[in-house]
Amino acid sequence: TLWLNAQPVDTYGSCFGRGTPLDLRWCPPPTPFIKCNVNADWRNPAMMSGVALIARDCNGKVIYHARDVFTRSSDRIIAELRCILWAVQTLRDLRVKNVVIASDCQAAIAALYNPSYWPQYRGLVNAIIITCQAKSFDYITFEVVSRHSNSIAGDIAFSVMRDGRFNGYLASGHGPSPAWLNDRILKFKKNLLWHVRHVQVHVFRHFLFCLILYPWRFEEETRREEKRRSHVKRFQCRLDFVGGGDGIGLGIRKFDCYDDVVTQNMFH
Repeated sequence: TLWLNAQPVDTYGSCFGRGTPLDLRWCPPPTPFIKCNVNADWRNPAMMSGVALIARDCNGKVIYHARDVFTRSSDRIIAELRCILWAVQTLRDLRVKNVVIASDCQAAIAALYNPSYWPQYRGLVNAIIITCQAKSFDYITFEVVSRHSNSIAGDIAFSVMRDGRFNGYLASGHGPSPAWLNDRILKFKKNLLWHVRHVQVHVFRHFLFCLILYPWRFEEETRREEKRRSHVKRFQCRLDFVGGGDGIGLGIRKFDCYDDVVTQNMFH
């Protein structure tokens, strides 16, 4: 929460653009989560907005993708919050248990983290929170991603107004989809596979170099890594809905750069 409050947020709902530290690549969720990227193509208050979602597993495999069209929204943040609500309701109906909702609209995620700072969106935020508390979810969280890593969801949403595709749909990863979308998904899979293999080869080569040629250096780097973890000061806060014996509770969890939980505050 403190991290989000410290960031310059455009109240008109602009998204992260150039020069931001967010990863330009799509980052897979941990097992057994599904990562659902969402996007609302808002242009102006007088036009309808196309919305889209694409849900993928930890291997980058497309599980679901969908699009729809909404009536006029007064600003970009409202359009994105309506899109997030629609996505959460869709995933609830599909009985998805563990999900990460990813959006490139910083202001919409900030409104979910701190509703008191965004009173004009309280109605939509409350509707999202109530939907997240459905017992069909075991765990649901929200995160901000770069526009580039959210490009497939953005292209699906953009196609609604560009091509006049006003009929919404929901399809599984094995279902029919437009040719251009199939090409984008195939290209994404190839890029993700290349990146994973490149990282694996690089790590393996570095490991062999340190272990075989310089075993003392490997031990030194191991100690240095442990020391760095003990003094890490980079944190990230997330708004989480965590399942328990009494259902789902709302709280803030603080993570370090290794995605380990540092602190946890639950609200009842």
